[in-house]
Amino acid sequence: MKKDLTNLIKSEDLYQSNDFVSERTAADYVAKYLISYITIELQNLPKDHWEHTLKTWLKIIALAKSLQNNMQRSMFYQENKFDMVMEGITEDVIHTINGFQSINLLSKDFKPYELIKKSLEIIVKYQKHQEYQLFEEPFKYLCQIFDVKT
Repeated sequence: MKKDLTNLIKSEDLYQSNDFVSERTAADYVAKYLISYITIELQNLPKDHWEHTLKTWLKIIALAKSLQNNMQRSMFYQENKFDMVMEGITEDVIHTINGFQSINLLSKDFKPYELIKKSLEIIVKYQKHQEYQLFEEPFKYLCQIFDVKT
């Protein structure tokens, strides 16, 4: 396309999602998705696997961050034989990163652990862990690891 459409887009529309209009809506989103995924996975594993699983999630976040601005992601997923679940999780993490950055909850040069820590902080702040009935033991474990007071 040769025509520049930039002037036709309102700056606030560059990233628009109802999931991330405020810290509270972001808390809803990560309680329903990112932190819920992690706590469900931990709940279904023996405790001696939790640390390894958490490290894997940090790698998923690092991968999502590296793919965040890559418009050829679908080719990457195909080339690396991602199944639909792994592709969906990665896309959800990218959506979360973009959303957090759009409301200034996360800097552009964030570290993967910061996404989980900030998610936990706002979930606790708005008591979304109770509203969405996150598994208590894995949630407390995450809060302890990331030094978030419950």
